[in-house]
Amino acid sequence: MYEVQKYITLTGHIIDYTFFVVNDKWFESLPDDYKNYIIRAGMLAERAAGIASRLMDATGLEKLREEGMNIYMPSADEKDMFKQATQKHMLDWLKTKYGAEKVEQFLNAVKAAEKELTIY
Repeated sequence: MYEVQKYITLTGHIIDYTFFVVNDKWFESLPDDYKNYIIRAGMLAERAAGIASRLMDATGLEKLREEGMNIYMPSADEKDMFKQATQKHMLDWLKTKYGAEKVEQFLNAVKAAEKELTIY
């Protein structure tokens, strides 16, 4: 990245997820104890991936600084301004693609999750 650009702004608007996917027919054919092992392994892998991602973020940013990039972290107010300027347009597009009802269900699920989770 540092070879092709000089500036980076850490908006936090993209979260990279790691997915654990298996064939449903295969999974359902397993004994319950095997299913539980696989589910537990997936949960541990998710936790490890999150820790690795945060570590890479921390060390990666230092590397970018060392290479001369200017890194800017917007304030909460600046992030809110970005959200206000862009969210309506994205929601309008999503509604045309997936329908207003599904978008509302998704937004309600996000609100419910935000009450239960701490997002870093």
